[in-house]
Amino acid sequence: MSDQAQGPSVEVPDAPDPAPPGYPPAGYAPAQYAAAPTPPPRTETFAATSLVLGILGLALPCFWLFPAPQVIAVILGHIALAQTRTFGTRGRGMATTGLVLGYLGIAFALGCLAALLVGALTAAPAPA
Repeated sequence: MSDQAQGPSVEVPDAPDPAPPGYPPAGYAPAQYAAAPTPPPRTETFAATSLVLGILGLALPCFWLFPAPQVIAVILGHIALAQTRTFGTRGRGMATTGLVLGYLGIAFALGCLAALLVGALTAAPAPA
């Protein structure tokens, strides 16, 4: 038998050597990496604090005559609204709710003080 009966042998000229492990094969483009996702904007701390103080001011009877938490809730609520508008942070709903609860708490405290004052002024004098 001759060599031609077995078929022609095919040689690949200048074939690149296989790439070492851990590297892409020769001739391929390097891998493209996706950009990291951006984190969501942070929530305003003043907004959360305003909401908590607004709730405490209405829920706890000890603050119905001394409305310090309600006043602080209103101040922090206005600051938080300005910061959410300026910096694009989250918490606008919490700030608005803290403002509403703070103003309601102040109105309720003033109403309690007025009721105590009217009650004290119109009380019948004690019999002698």
